[in-house]
This record gives sequence, C-alpha cells and structure tokens, in this order.
Amino acid sequence: MSNIIALAPTPNEVAEAGTCAVRRFLAREADALRTLLETVGELDAANAILEIERLMAGSNSETRPIDDALKEIRKALEEIPFRDIENIARSRDGPRDLHAAVRWYGARITDLENGLTY
Repeated sequence: MSNIIALAPTPNEVAEAGTCAVRRFLAREADALRTLLETVGELDAANAILEIERLMAGSNSETRPIDDALKEIRKALEEIPFRDIENIARSRDGPRDLHAAVRWYGARITDLENGLTY
C-alpha cells in the first residue's frame, strides 16, 4: 500500500487564485462591463467595478469586500427586467446583443464569486 498524500489548496491559496482571476477578468472586461451597466441604468453596479479595482490596487488581501462588490454587480445583472433589455436593444443606441451580454457577464461574475470562496 502506498502512502499517497493528497494536497488540497489552502483557503489562502484559493483566495489568491480567485483574486488573480478577478484581476485578469477586469483587465479584459472592465470597460465593456461598466458600459453595459451604465447603458441599463445600473450605476451603482458600474461603480462597484471601480471599487473592486481600487481594492485590488491596495495591499489588503481581504477578499470579502471584493466578493461583496461582485455580488452587487451580479444582482444588478439578474434584476434587469427583460422588457428593459428589449427596449434598450431595440433602440438606435442600444447594442443588438444586449440580452446575450447581460447573461454572459452574469455567468462570468458568478464564476468569479465562486472562485473567491473555498
């Protein structure tokens, strides 16, 4: 019988990996997500992106405030009425694929939230 030791990541390692994932996501998507949230009138959620960026620029390793801000963004995306999405998408200024973008960003934010927890 062999002695195999399974190494599970520590909560700190999980949090660090999750924080890195948030950082990479925001580097790619922050501007587009903020624009989407502003387009649908979710200004508090758009400001939560700025708050996450501010938190990540600091030296604090606490993930709870980042998780709280992600939760605010996710809830805002979930609570946008379908009728509002359709009206904006049909307007001249609205993106035609707004519904898909709202769903895609909601899924990505959920993934990021799950990556911050153990």
